[in-house]
Amino acid sequence: MRPPVVVIGLGHRWMGDEGIGPAIVERLGQVPLANDLAEYVDLGTRGLALLHVIDGRQKAVIIDCALMGLSPGQMRRFTLDQVAGTKVLSGVSDHQADLLGLLTLAKTLGQLPKEVVIFGIQPRLVGPGMHISEDLMARIDYYLETIMAELGQPVC
Repeated sequence: MRPPVVVIGLGHRWMGDEGIGPAIVERLGQVPLANDLAEYVDLGTRGLALLHVIDGRQKAVIIDCALMGLSPGQMRRFTLDQVAGTKVLSGVSDHQADLLGLLTLAKTLGQLPKEVVIFGIQPRLVGPGMHISEDLMARIDYYLETIMAELGQPVC
């Protein structure tokens, strides 16, 4: 049986800050306590796989870089209702399909979890390169703490 909560990292690891979602999910998977709270999935750019991963879950937490007009490294938390009808989380990623479009499809198919939370992280640079910018890496502990708090467990 799959855990009721899934934390999903979206993004391309070879496109600079676009890889922040997978990087956070990888680090969370290394925290022993975190493994009891949720399943951690690096979807990379396999957007359509999101439908399978969220099916049957109570909660999905999605982490991705997003152009939001903020300072590089800043993170915002959104519920699905807050971003419905907007494109604030679209247009920066090279994912197979638009995240909001996929979540709408999941709702239509009856696969949408009861609660969906999206964490958008403002990138500095999205382009060829395997390194995440210092602006984002300097905040990695903050990202981890915020996600753990979302799961109901502070990081010690």
